[in-house]
Amino acid sequence: MTAVLLTGARAPATLDLARRFADDGVTVVVADSQPTITAASKAVSAAYRVPSPRFRSDEFAAAVEGIARRHDVDLIVPTCEETFWLAAAADPSAGVPARGRLRELLFAPPPDVLRRLHDKAEFAGLLAELDLPHPLTEVIDSATAWRHRTRARERTREAIAGSHGENLNERTRGAATGSEGGNLNATPPSLPPRLVLKPAFSRFGTRTRVIEPHEPLPHLPRVTRLERWVLQEHVAGQEFCTYAVALDGRLTAFVAYRPVWRAGRGGDTGAGVAFERLDPAAPAMREARRIADRLAEALTLTGQFGLDLIHRPDHPESPVVVLECNPRATSGIHLFAPGDHLARAFLNTPAAPPPLSTPSPPANGRAAARLMGSGGDLPTDSRRADGAQTPPPPIEASHATRRLGLPHAIYPPLAARGAQLSTYVKQLRYPNALRPSEDRIPLASLLRSLAEQLRQARRAHAGLLAASTFDLEWNGEPFPSESPLAPDAQTGAHSERTGWARALVDAIAAEGGVSAAVTNATSELGTVQVGPHELPLTVSTHRRRSGRRGSSSRPRQDGHDAPTANATAVARSQATGASGPTRTSRPAGTPESAETFGSAGTSELAATAHPTANSHPTATANSHPTANSHPTANSQPTATSRPAATAHPTPSYVVSPFTHYVDYAREELGELRSPGVRRAAGLLLRGLGVILDAARVDDVVLVGNGLVSTNLLPNVREREVQEVTARLRHEHPGRAIGWRSVHGRGQLLPDTLRRSGYRLLPSRSVFFVPSRDGGWQGLRDVRRDRALFERSGYVAVPAPIDPRTGASDLATRERIVELYRLLYLDKYSRLNPAYTPAFVAAAQRSGFLDFTLLVRGSGPAAGRIDGVMGTRTAHGFLAAPVFGYDTGLPPETGLYRMLSWLVARKAHDEGAELHASSGVADFKRHRGGEAELEYTAVYVRHLPWRRRAAWGVLETVLTRVAVPLLERYGL
Repeated sequence: MTAVLLTGARAPATLDLARRFADDGVTVVVADSQPTITAASKAVSAAYRVPSPRFRSDEFAAAVEGIARRHDVDLIVPTCEETFWLAAAADPSAGVPARGRLRELLFAPPPDVLRRLHDKAEFAGLLAELDLPHPLTEVIDSATAWRHRTRARERTREAIAGSHGENLNERTRGAATGSEGGNLNATPPSLPPRLVLKPAFSRFGTRTRVIEPHEPLPHLPRVTRLERWVLQEHVAGQEFCTYAVALDGRLTAFVAYRPVWRAGRGGDTGAGVAFERLDPAAPAMREARRIADRLAEALTLTGQFGLDLIHRPDHPESPVVVLECNPRATSGIHLFAPGDHLARAFLNTPAAPPPLSTPSPPANGRAAARLMGSGGDLPTDSRRADGAQTPPPPIEASHATRRLGLPHAIYPPLAARGAQLSTYVKQLRYPNALRPSEDRIPLASLLRSLAEQLRQARRAHAGLLAASTFDLEWNGEPFPSESPLAPDAQTGAHSERTGWARALVDAIAAEGGVSAAVTNATSELGTVQVGPHELPLTVSTHRRRSGRRGSSSRPRQDGHDAPTANATAVARSQATGASGPTRTSRPAGTPESAETFGSAGTSELAATAHPTANSHPTATANSHPTANSHPTANSQPTATSRPAATAHPTPSYVVSPFTHYVDYAREELGELRSPGVRRAAGLLLRGLGVILDAARVDDVVLVGNGLVSTNLLPNVREREVQEVTARLRHEHPGRAIGWRSVHGRGQLLPDTLRRSGYRLLPSRSVFFVPSRDGGWQGLRDVRRDRALFERSGYVAVPAPIDPRTGASDLATRERIVELYRLLYLDKYSRLNPAYTPAFVAAAQRSGFLDFTLLVRGSGPAAGRIDGVMGTRTAHGFLAAPVFGYDTGLPPETGLYRMLSWLVARKAHDEGAELHASSGVADFKRHRGGEAELEYTAVYVRHLPWRRRAAWGVLETVLTRVAVPLLERYGL
């Protein structure tokens, strides 16, 4: 007897598909990464738990292939979004020869076809290519583009309100809907259109939003090239869906249906839980089938796919509009009865070979012959008079209605009376697809499945529907065989130097150790292997500090404390403390300064206060070394010639969570304008400090920590995280295990760490510039910065390297350290890492950082180094953790603006996205910066409960207090 392996067994559609295969005598084996209801079905012969497709894709593919081999299956039929991960593993371009068996058996299209169907932006383009009716679509791929679109809509609304002398909201509220560029008959033509906004990768409609004419465009959490959104015209009409099976570009099964109740508030949003089959002879349904036929033929499609469509009876020229496609099994499966023989749709042999333009995965004749018992031939009635075979018509469904009993019961109507209640009660008589009389799934299995979804929702910090696909969905992220960064064929500049971490550790050791390189970092430095990546590792030991007063490490300027900030400063400093205090508001006319691309910095659009008698003098031709000079008696003090620090300086935040979350916040207290808020924040911080001090939070090992503000971490896999965590638990049983600089931009790292038992503590709001593309260069402020640099007389040159030492000469390194110190330590906080020339030498010798100098090119000061950026490119990003300039020069020089342009240009040239760190929010937004929340991930499950509880208190304060304030004030 033949066998089939179904993956994604958690889905109710998979349960009915298993029954349909079993009805035709096929042995059914199922697999999923969670306990499933399908495993309890009489139709299933064997059920397996496999690794997560999304987080352990290689192991998942190997497990599926192993199960297929064990049971000698003829087909592997994926039913949910694990389809993408299996298709990627089976793709010949992945270069995995061991996956040949998977390629032979998989009933799914290749990854590039799946993407065109799943990505709503690409699907809209495909529909346009095929001349199929679809909504007008605008693709939003950057926060800058979204801001421009938002402002354009606001200007339109304001102009309309002004021209009519009335309130736009009152005029448009309740207006009938229309469509942009389409049917606007019911909406006054001068009004903004009704729109639909949704992510390019989404499911169940849970993140879809309809924007009424009177509403502004909403804030979007993240918009990137990998996480695009689509803004579409709203198409009025009756929504319906289709489900189809295609084999080599030909439909073999088809049904059109309408979800009449959904798993959401009021039953009208979310995934469908009750369904009615539509008349296949109706004109609209025939048009829907024509559209499905056209798509399958154009893509030479083999696989399952569903369409969401709108029927517009009043538009005879295009009565059916396609909204989106789901390239997987959908709920239409529930409407196929045993006598419909749906299984045959997966195994028929096409009458003619597929077109040569797009190769299709083989659905082999051996499988068809074994199931059909016909030697691979089609039924005799499919032959024409001339003896040639003609494809049989698609199999059609015969069930009129079905519902999913338990989900349907969970989402009753909101109102206890009215038409909605009457509709719901009527649906209770629909046959229950989950528990038909011939295969009653035990209620305990249904409840167990629901409990598992609730557990996953809590673990993923997601809603119930989102959690149901969290560990198998695909949202456009690179597959394991792909690189997130397109290589530069000529320079390969983005490639990370192999062995850099070990080289950095050895170089720092040769310079005298960590304290000789970073005077306020007292940790041990080593390396740790995480999968294929060797990363630096710092090991810190806690030192009692709860009795400290917090403002001692803030430098004073002009006899005053640090600049004034708004009332969110204490929460902001807790959530962004990894990079030092910043300013977000100031009295009119006061210069703005804030963190730049490293830890803290300055905007020279309005520069900092002028030097005082105690500040460093303005650079002159004779007072500072140049790129080629050596120290003289007139050289200014550097980091190595400052007065001696105390025996135990407060450790920098790069090695100390206590400094990160408590000391920086204490420094910010003086910037709070409200005395009451300042006192309350002081009490909160005092209590938090006592708790964290008692819990010894600085007993911590930090993975990937290169002693800099921004660590560029690889997108490591779940198995690798769990292996290194287990190893570090054994080696450091009394220390927390942490990862700094964790973000989710184009990465699964935050979710991977959370799934591995880590807590995600918000650390700061950072900015990314989509510098790979050229769009950012057209922004007004970027153009001005570039023009400023080009007429400034400055040149940007690589720091000269002595081939004998692998580092710059001492004078250059001292100047680099001095420029950094002027900005980060003297201007902002001694809690920033205090680098020495030894660190610069170690960073250069190891290839950890590349230093670029901003040098005066002409005039009396020719050759003088007035700015520096130390950059690192890895894993698709470029960061500049060492950044500085001469703060004594006049503000109108614009050094910060020039350095900002140079670092963005360098990222663009290397094909990387700029990680612009935090601070100067408006400055960076105007230059294409897009905000993201960055985290410190900590693993504390092995620690005593009191220490775990302290980390829990910190997490609560950050997530419940700090982050909401960050979001409220747009920081």
